[in-house]
Amino acid sequence: MGFPSQLTAGQLTQVRATEQAFKQYLAFTPADVVWQTQPNETKSDEVYASFEWIGTLQGAYTSVKEGQTVLITTSDTDLSTVIYRGRVRTTPDATTFYINENSTTLSTAYYVTVLDDFDIHERLERRLEDGTEYKDWDLTFQTLPPLITGLQSSYVDTSGSATVNFVFSATADATANGAAISTYSWDVGDGSINSGAGTASIDVDFPRRASE
Repeated sequence: MGFPSQLTAGQLTQVRATEQAFKQYLAFTPADVVWQTQPNETKSDEVYASFEWIGTLQGAYTSVKEGQTVLITTSDTDLSTVIYRGRVRTTPDATTFYINENSTTLSTAYYVTVLDDFDIHERLERRLEDGTEYKDWDLTFQTLPPLITGLQSSYVDTSGSATVNFVFSATADATANGAAISTYSWDVGDGSINSGAGTASIDVDFPRRASE
């Protein structure tokens, strides 16, 4: 991105007439162009998260990665003409480009440039009329998982029995507003739950594993 033009004579006179000190910094952040194309449709006064594209000007769409930075500009060479800076929502295909949810006016005269840079963007919630909730446009919305406590990081039995028995007792706290824990789902691998399935405390038998 180019530097601003030099101060005019009038601006210099104004600066010199004040007691001010200035420091100039240069931030160099290389962001190679991965791919550049143009929209193949227009969008105005609507929210969207994808659009059709046509023609490759630089790079290859197959090199684009989820999360990379997207610039929509009015020039294919001067990227300072940016009208929107966004994120690759998911990798594009041969006809469709997927961008984070936005309502920026899109024109077939604009240019879309993907940079090898990864900005931080909020993943917005989208709620349909029937109450279905999505995040980042089309991902199924999931609340935060509950907090699980009360379990050890490892369990060991030294009895040498053919079957090893353990009792696991967990405590779960819901993190979503208004949510409550109604049931517990345990994955015990090759073990067999004797009692307590669906509850916070289970009794499980495991086959003894021969030492190597």
